[in-house]
Parts: sequence; structure tokens; C-alpha cells
Amino acid sequence: MGAYNFDKDLEEGHGGEEIVLKHVRAKYPKAHRVGGYFPDYDIIVPEVGTTLEVKYDVAVERTGNYFIETEYNGKRCGIDATKADYWAEVDANSIIIMEIGALRHFLKGYDVVTLPPKKTSLGGKGYLVPRDALLYRAKMGDSWITLISREGLRGG
Repeated sequence: MGAYNFDKDLEEGHGGEEIVLKHVRAKYPKAHRVGGYFPDYDIIVPEVGTTLEVKYDVAVERTGNYFIETEYNGKRCGIDATKADYWAEVDANSIIIMEIGALRHFLKGYDVVTLPPKKTSLGGKGYLVPRDALLYRAKMGDSWITLISREGLRGG
């Protein structure tokens, strides 16, 4: 097993941000990524005063679960630290955008788990949420969650 590669993880995260940004800019062309180290959120949409936190989850295709982080190295992070208005989970097939307050309420139905360090991550604490649970809520028309197919975003 190789060592965890922070630069690769960061590059994948930025790729997820660009995918969401492409979608958002179709309606709000002034939307942009926040540069540098800024833990509060990743994207700002000035036209409507909205912010997004973006997570690109490569493991969901293998595990069927999103890992929504709450703590890393003893410090609050992820869903417990973001100041964003919306949370976006990006995977190989879709973008799921969720209102932060409603997502936090939804997560009360799940336990926080600790993932050990592995080849692909440094571990941490968070919620393991079945992708199907979020897809179901989006398909049922819950107002706090939106599913976007990445198919329409490819190649351009």
C-alpha cells in the first residue's frame, strides 16, 4: 500500500468544485471558486448571495456510501464546520446539492463513525450515508435536495 497523497486528494477536490461551478455558472455567470485556503465554503454565487461546500467522493462508486466528514485530526471540519448555504456531493455520475440546515437534520438519523487511515485517505470521523438514501430523497421531490446528472455537463 502506498502512502496517502494529499496533492492528489486536493486535485480531485478542485475537480469536483469545477464540475459544480460549471453547472452553477450556466445560470449565475459571476459564480466563482474561493481562492487559497478558505475553510468556510468553496464557491460563492454573488448574484444570489449563496455559498456552496463541494465534496468529490471517489469511493462512493465502490462503497455505495458518501462519507460526510465531521472531524479530522481532533478538529471540527466538513459538515460541522462549514459556513456554506449548500452542500454538494459530486461523484462519477451526479451532483447532489443539499441545503445545509436540512442536511444536518437528515444526518441526525445516522451515527458518526471513525474511518481508519488507509492508502487513499487519512481517515477521520463522519457520517456514512448510503448514496441510495440521498437519491431516493431527491427523486421523491424533497425541496432541500436536488439531483443533477453529470451527463449534460460532460465535454464542454
